[in-house]
Amino acid sequence: MRIAGIKIKGITSNSKQVKEGFVFVAIQGKRQDGGAFINEAIAKGANIVVVQKNMPKINIPKNVRLLKVGDCRKFLAKEVSKFYGSASHKLKVIGITGTNGKTTISYLIEALAKESNLACGVIGTINYRFQDETIIAKNTTPGPEELQKLLAKMLARGVKYCA
Repeated sequence: MRIAGIKIKGITSNSKQVKEGFVFVAIQGKRQDGGAFINEAIAKGANIVVVQKNMPKINIPKNVRLLKVGDCRKFLAKEVSKFYGSASHKLKVIGITGTNGKTTISYLIEALAKESNLACGVIGTINYRFQDETIIAKNTTPGPEELQKLLAKMLARGVKYCA
């Protein structure tokens, strides 16, 4: 995949996950500003740094491309989806909202799918499951990077539905 004409090997908003050839997206959060981690990301091999348009001037090495976008969160979600082959567009994804009962409903959907011989994955607050694999959930809701990687893995393993 290419961004701004440059071939990339990964995309992340976590500077600790950056490797050679990655895109680092500096998201401005409520508690931390991704801009504070730009130097770390560059030192680890980021060749593209993405920042908000309103971010103050930053000095980066000439071999690193700086992209200014209107919304880093939207940029990350869109580009990480493309990076992982737009798996979320190829699966039937069932989103469950509300205060109570989400886990129960997702397990019921999974059970119904199994009874119908349909491959179904579950992304929940406790774990992520598909086929015979169970992954302990690190967060109650996976971020766009983890979510798209997980959906791509499900799709590659023949999953058709995800609750």
